Amino acid sequence: MKKLLLSVVLCAFCTSLFAVRFVTKPYLQCVQSTEATIMWLSDDNVGMYGWVEYIPSGGKKQIAYQYVDGVRSMCSKINRVRLTNLEPGKKYSYRVYEVGMTNLARTSITVGDTIMSETYSFTTPALDAPYTRCLIFNDLHNNPSYFQRMIGFNKLPDYDFVYFNGDILNTLSNETTILENLIKPAITTFATEKPFFTVKGNHETFGSYIRHYWDYFANPTSASGESRGFYSFSWGPCFFIVLDTGSDQDNTKGILGSLEDFDPYRVEQAAWLEKQLQSEERKKASFTFVMMHAPTYSNTSKEYHQSIHAREVFQPLFHQYEIDENSI
Repeated sequence: MKKLLLSVVLCAFCTSLFAVRFVTKPYLQCVQSTEATIMWLSDDNVGMYGWVEYIPSGGKKQIAYQYVDGVRSMCSKINRVRLTNLEPGKKYSYRVYEVGMTNLARTSITVGDTIMSETYSFTTPALDAPYTRCLIFNDLHNNPSYFQRMIGFNKLPDYDFVYFNGDILNTLSNETTILENLIKPAITTFATEKPFFTVKGNHETFGSYIRHYWDYFANPTSASGESRGFYSFSWGPCFFIVLDTGSDQDNTKGILGSLEDFDPYRVEQAAWLEKQLQSEERKKASFTFVMMHAPTYSNTSKEYHQSIHAREVFQPLFHQYEIDENSI
């Protein structure tokens, strides 16, 4: 009897090695006229790999994987698959798959169960779109129910994307903070079928997990690799420039001075900003929007260092290239 019980327990344990599960549903990142990035999280307790199956409206099924240096990514907890060569203004349906694997020898691979998500859809922006419709939120501070309720109030049911303009989180202490206060609420509300873009606020520079923030997102300048906190993209007649204003503290002082230094980071962005303002993509756009968490001016009695320094390095460029700071 004891031997039989042991055998059953061992078999159950072996079966669980192949069991894969989704930690999140897929969510859309970096949707552009000819590309899109689909991300999702998987249970990392087993060997597995995932892929995206997508079908253009009226077209044939295609499959995309995540590759790094020519090798298909496996055992990835955070999955990031970039779809390329898409058609502008086209609707695509998609779903994601995951398969459990073990015994990854050169000539022998043991494959377990395959799971798949529900089918979702998205539409790439048309090159000649006459307008751009987006919803913008900031300073939610770990209160995702705020944007979930406010989205229900909006009068634009066909909005193109959502933009989170910083301080969506209160502090970055662990993965759960990001999942429960941003990614999962966004998925529940819209993000399986409409993309979102994000930038850090000063509160996203607090906490032990700050170095992992961009692991969970993709932006237009680096959708297939390591994300950067500042980027630009076009949507319809609009050109968007996103800047990361960093911490609100003077990081040359105090204990954080040895761990953070945002002044050179803002200077780096200023040099990049000027190139964006001079770019052909910006010249073709009817409207230019500069998005950043900290304003260059404040009506409060105390100005924080990030605003003062952002004003020093960004404002001359805003004046030179006729960016109306009242609209920032």
